[in-house]
Amino acid sequence: MKKASLGIVMIAGLVLMAYLPRAASGQSGGIRKLYWTEYGTGKIRRANLDGTGVEDVLSGRDRPYALAVDPLASKIYWVDGLRSIWRANFDGTQAQEVLTGPQGMRSGLAIDPYGGKMYWTWGPGDISELGIRRANLDGSDLEAILTGEGTEGLAVDPFEGKVYWMVNYKVKRSDLDGTDKSVLFSGVQISSPMAIDLDLDNGMAYWTAGSFNTGSGWEGGVVRGKLDGTMSESLYTFSKSRYDIEVDPTGGKLYWSSSSDRIMQSDLDGNNIRIFLDDVPAYGIEVITVPEPVTLGMLALGGLALIRRRLVGS
Repeated sequence: MKKASLGIVMIAGLVLMAYLPRAASGQSGGIRKLYWTEYGTGKIRRANLDGTGVEDVLSGRDRPYALAVDPLASKIYWVDGLRSIWRANFDGTQAQEVLTGPQGMRSGLAIDPYGGKMYWTWGPGDISELGIRRANLDGSDLEAILTGEGTEGLAVDPFEGKVYWMVNYKVKRSDLDGTDKSVLFSGVQISSPMAIDLDLDNGMAYWTAGSFNTGSGWEGGVVRGKLDGTMSESLYTFSKSRYDIEVDPTGGKLYWSSSSDRIMQSDLDGNNIRIFLDDVPAYGIEVITVPEPVTLGMLALGGLALIRRRLVGS
């Protein structure tokens, strides 16, 4: 083989290596679905974003709770039985436990795929141990980045290097290692918080509050605020307990789960509220782009065809 041809092969290989992760993460096409955990039934399920095609991804789990996604590796992560973190492929295959410990994992779980870390809220009972922990995605290098706070909800901004969480009446954030802590929002709109998610495209945080004064009484609600801390507003109030919340900037939609066994959907500004799925005892929810096999296959074939043409031409 000529040196020039070998160089072309190496360049084509590098191109494939550069594009394959993008395809695997859904950036180059795929089917967008909503995933959720069902604590009571022991299932992880999914559906298309029009509400059709409901199917089981995993069953027989031990009270699956918080849910998160690693789009680069096409993996879902979840808290199982409040004492372990598991992961699996998007189709539920190759499920494996990556970390276990004493009972105390709470409602927050977040993945930083670029930094190779997972974060979760921790609350075994002793207030000195309450807080946030993190580890590598394989469960190694466990460390506490925040202690002494009863945290709820968790979200990570890997691009700005920030982690967000809530305590009663406050939304807080820090650097990914727990340093440089600050209060982003405070007030009655963060009473009894449960979940938080970020819209990094539009610089917004969304969270669920258990009870705040609407002027006509105390109710739960969905609230949002700017990530620079300059504005917060209530989008929706309801009487049922709320669980997780998921922002889908691509589709311009907001999803949340509640104790009414429903997944709700609205526009990002709170308009056009509707029942997305009924009779679904969902807890953790995530919108995930599932790569189509043809995406990877066509990309690989295209790369091989390019190599072949170059070799024949040389």
